[in-house]
Formats: sequence, C-alpha cells, structure tokens
Amino acid sequence: AGVDMDMVSDAFVGTLKKSLTEGKVTEEAINAACRRILEAKYKLGLFDNPYKYCDVKRAKKQIFTKEHRAVARKIASESLVLLKNEGNVLPLAKKGTIAVVGPLADSRSNMPGTWSVAAVLKNATSLAEGLKAVAGDKAEILTAKGCNLMSDAEYEKRATMFGRSLHRDNRSDKELLDEAL
Repeated sequence: AGVDMDMVSDAFVGTLKKSLTEGKVTEEAINAACRRILEAKYKLGLFDNPYKYCDVKRAKKQIFTKEHRAVARKIASESLVLLKNEGNVLPLAKKGTIAVVGPLADSRSNMPGTWSVAAVLKNATSLAEGLKAVAGDKAEILTAKGCNLMSDAEYEKRATMFGRSLHRDNRSDKELLDEAL
C-alpha cells in the first residue's frame, strides 16, 4: 500500500484537508490512494470476511517461518547499497571494538517491526547479536541507545503495537548521544 494509508500517526487526519485546500494534493490523488487501499482489501476478501487472516493457526504455519526469514534475509543482503565508503572502513574487521549505536541496536523485539503480530521474538536476532555471532570472541561489541526512535512521546505510545515497546529513554538527547560517544 505504500504511503496510501496511515495507521497510527493521525497525519492525514490533521493535515490532509489543509493540504487539499493549499493545492499540495489533489482530490484525484486522494481518490486514487483510497481506490488502491479498497482494491487491495477487496482482492484479499476482507469485505466478505474482515477477520479472514486473523487465524493463529495460519499465522504459525505461514508467517515468519524459517523459510520466509531466509528469503527476507537474502532480499535484504541483495538490496543493500553502500553510497560512500570513505577511508575503506567497510567491511568491518572481525576484531577490536565495534560500536552499534541506535535505539534498536540491541532490540530483538523490534527487528520484525512493531506491526508483526506473528513474529516469534525468540527467532529474531538484534543487530548487536548478529555482529557478535559473526565476530565471535575476536571483537568486543558495544551498544548505546544514542537517541530515541521518536521525539513525540505520545505518538510513540500509539506506535507501540502488539507488545513490542519502542523502549523510550527519558534521558535528554544530549545525554544519550554523550553515552554513545
């Protein structure tokens, strides 16, 4: 669906009418976006059975399976693009100290995404865990939060779905960045 639909932020509700009035978006573009969403739901059979895909047994058999994770990993590895490798710092040496900085650096629960209902978190690997697995005991992997994922605490609460918290840190941005450095 791309960006045709907004599930949590209220961005469309708060700005779409104004954007239409200011000519930033056309009624035709809005209608086309709505048509794409409704067509996708129709093709999925959600108008006949809105709960068609809300089946725990199906989810366990078909979603987030080992095979699907392998395909996702392959797609991700083949789609990475390095725009600049100043000083040839990549690939990283599997020795020394490696810092992983970011709000999801050591988060298993958010690797599949906050909307991944069927994900089995014990099967997820955090970025730091992945690096540790590759480097073994030859490198020390350090983690630091560095910042919060979102600056708006209220929006962050709404964006936390299915028990996957974004783990907001109440320290200031400066404190989080200082810890990382």
